[in-house]
Amino acid sequence: MSKTITALLLTLLLAGCYEADIPCSVVLIGDSVMQETSGVLGFHLLRRDNAPMLINNSIGGMTTVAAGADVYWAERLTNIQAEVDVSHVFVSLGINDVSFYGQRPDGVNELWQYMPSALDSIMESVSPDVEVHWLVPHLCLDDSRLAGPEVQVIRQQLAEAAERWDNLHLIYIDDKPEWIDDDLIHLNTLGEKGVALEMIERIK
Repeated sequence: MSKTITALLLTLLLAGCYEADIPCSVVLIGDSVMQETSGVLGFHLLRRDNAPMLINNSIGGMTTVAAGADVYWAERLTNIQAEVDVSHVFVSLGINDVSFYGQRPDGVNELWQYMPSALDSIMESVSPDVEVHWLVPHLCLDDSRLAGPEVQVIRQQLAEAAERWDNLHLIYIDDKPEWIDDDLIHLNTLGEKGVALEMIERIK
């Protein structure tokens, strides 16, 4: 029986029923939200026979700008593009900046000072024809242990960056509170799937 199945699969392959092309390359960067979502995204995206190439560089606890993270992200994206022709970059960053700057006496003013240039540095590191999709820190954070003005500062700066950069597209999930975990920070299982499918929908 196994020989018959193997022969059938070989026949299908030789007949060209599978599409082996790689239509595009997708990069994921970000924090624990992206790290947790990437497994669901990879499952739904990569089960196609002509799936895109997926590069996952999500790291729990990572920030956008705090501790020089923007330099790291810009260099990583530059180096990835030197090896691969990237089409889409999906980003989940900002939540840990809320935590970092929220603990500093002048954190809000530091965010106003440092975040715009950090966002521009990250965007400058990608080619103009690369579409960047950024998951915006959600409004449920206002009721979480990270609550503070830093949430709104980062949201506003992302909105302003999207005005400066034609290839920066924002993903908002404020109308999906059912996607947010009990800690009001991370996504729950429903949210991970919902965000993953939203991202896949944006890949053309």
